[in-house]
Amino acid sequence: MKQTTTQWIDTQNDLRLCCSQLEGAEWIVLDTEFERVRTYYPRLCLLQLASKQGIWLLDPLCLLNLDALKPVLNKAGTVIIHAARQDLEVLDYALGILPATLFDTQVAAAFLGLGDQVGYAALVQQTQGIELEKSQTRTHWCQRPLSDAQLQYAADDVRYLGPLYLQLQEQLDQVGKLHWMKEEMNNIVAQRAWQLDPQSTAQRLLGRRSQLSQRSQNLFVMLAIWREEVAIRRNLPREWVLSNDILRQIAECNPQSTDQLLKLADFGSKMLDRYGKSILQITHSTTPGSENDPKPSLTDNRVLLKKLQKITARVAHEHSVSPGLLASKKTLLELLEGEKDCQLCHGWRQQLLGEQLKGIIAAQQQNHPTSV
Repeated sequence: MKQTTTQWIDTQNDLRLCCSQLEGAEWIVLDTEFERVRTYYPRLCLLQLASKQGIWLLDPLCLLNLDALKPVLNKAGTVIIHAARQDLEVLDYALGILPATLFDTQVAAAFLGLGDQVGYAALVQQTQGIELEKSQTRTHWCQRPLSDAQLQYAADDVRYLGPLYLQLQEQLDQVGKLHWMKEEMNNIVAQRAWQLDPQSTAQRLLGRRSQLSQRSQNLFVMLAIWREEVAIRRNLPREWVLSNDILRQIAECNPQSTDQLLKLADFGSKMLDRYGKSILQITHSTTPGSENDPKPSLTDNRVLLKKLQKITARVAHEHSVSPGLLASKKTLLELLEGEKDCQLCHGWRQQLLGEQLKGIIAAQQQNHPTSV
């Protein structure tokens, strides 16, 4: 494959020249390198762009203003990203930029049955026979200067996505799935799934496998919402505020005093000084309830869940689509629990599988009203 020139961009003038070359491009490849070790929000360390004209590595640690990229990404025919969700989160938070037209090569591969959440290097190897260097996967991208090996690795992250996009798009068109792909891409950008509010984050952390009593679940959610708000306000990783394990211990024990808090494993005096008052305000505000409250199971009918999973796998096989893309276990549980905004209640998933599964669930409810 022809080697594409790579340019390092760390001045506003170089950025303007880069944008002028990218303006009106048929497609632009994009990738980000970021760190999220000490912060709640991702810190953008490097932004990689590519088109037919070349490859550009943008240094956001030097560039104070990346606004010139907004119209470029909005007007590009297609912005190509592999496994786009985290990159979109970084762009949205750090730059306030989202592409108008997105093509996620990982999702495209799943539509073609090439694997569920297949990695970039594996997909390039599978489709183009090129083995990419993996030695820089643990690079600290905010350190400067970057070595030649790091720069090569960063450039390779976007070097092969253009040809891969053209190949996958053609294959999707040939098998009549391109309209599914476009629908999925529009939903990813419009829904901004990475922007979870504290309530949604708390519910997700609780998980559907929780064996806590109902009172303990309620307390866990209240504590998780409070922790999320603290983490956001202080821009800290949520587990730097309190770990999930400590949250669960508090939810299970429902401490009502500082002495009871200090009896919890790993809950020390510093934690008490910093957060004890807030935690006790939350525990005091919950209804005592009973630890003998019925504990919810994953679902009231595991047999039905397994049946839905088997049907999903069969339909996915028939249409050469990754089962995980068609319907994850989380999505099937949402359908079982009657969530009307479930993925299987809209678009291509509803047509392919959702209506069929709804009929099966309705029949089960009719025959066994308490089993779902």
